[in-house]
Amino acid sequence: MVSGERELICNGLNLKLSPGHLLIFNPRDNHECVSASRAPFLHYLGFNILKKRMEGISIELTGESCLPQFKPTVFSDESAAMPSWNCTGSSCSVPMY
Repeated sequence: MVSGERELICNGLNLKLSPGHLLIFNPRDNHECVSASRAPFLHYLGFNILKKRMEGISIELTGESCLPQFKPTVFSDESAAMPSWNCTGSSCSVPMY
């Protein structure tokens, strides 16, 4: 998020978002955002990684073809670090601290 304030509900969790937060949604994550202030301006950058590309990234990083599950789905710049991918069979979990 670049500017603005939002309240995010994602998978039953209520979170307050502000500039510097990074959101990662897993496929089929239920989410909803509403304005957290009277400021009408919200600026964010978004992109979608296709399943085939994500499997390719997984192979590059782990040697296995799996789709990661990110937890938590929201973190701040300060807490962003290179995650470790825990793969078992066709499933990966990617803890984000």
